[in-house]
Amino acid sequence: MSGICADRRAFAISGGMPWKDGGRKHLRTWILGGAGEAIAHYDKAHLSSKHGEDKIFTPGDGPVIFNIGEVTCAALSGYDLLFPEYCRQISLAGASVFFVSADLDDEFTYMWEPMIRNVAFTNQCFVAACASCGNSALVSPFGEVLGMMGRDENVASFGIKLSDVPRSRKKLPLERDRRGEIYVIFP
Repeated sequence: MSGICADRRAFAISGGMPWKDGGRKHLRTWILGGAGEAIAHYDKAHLSSKHGEDKIFTPGDGPVIFNIGEVTCAALSGYDLLFPEYCRQISLAGASVFFVSADLDDEFTYMWEPMIRNVAFTNQCFVAACASCGNSALVSPFGEVLGMMGRDENVASFGIKLSDVPRSRKKLPLERDRRGEIYVIFP
């Protein structure tokens, strides 16, 4: 992946992969820069007990927010999307694009599209989601699917208008109307 990034001067975000670090094993996503260098990594924060991930891996410490040029981005797992408070914190930290990699069970694929549309809309950001179950997609801050791919292996290119992020936030001022002082956090 590093070589392709360097040859094409492109950024890339990997899917989660087992990675040993200091004697601990994580599910790690790599963010590679335009010279092929690792600019950041994200260790999956929410581990699935259903799949036994919590018995094999050490959870990450939290979100990783990084910039691609002037664009503030975050890397997440598909399972992270099921924790709306986590996504909200990433949005409040300024992320305009969520890059999501997911390895979903077939029994839950019917929820994939509504879930990524909801995350994009409620966090007023783009969601670029890649799923092993198929249906990789790009969703706008308005919850519109800008492009979706099926189960077959493929490559696609979709354009985004970054001005849609502030436009969506002006049209529906969720951050302004949010009353953080009334939210009580229970560990």
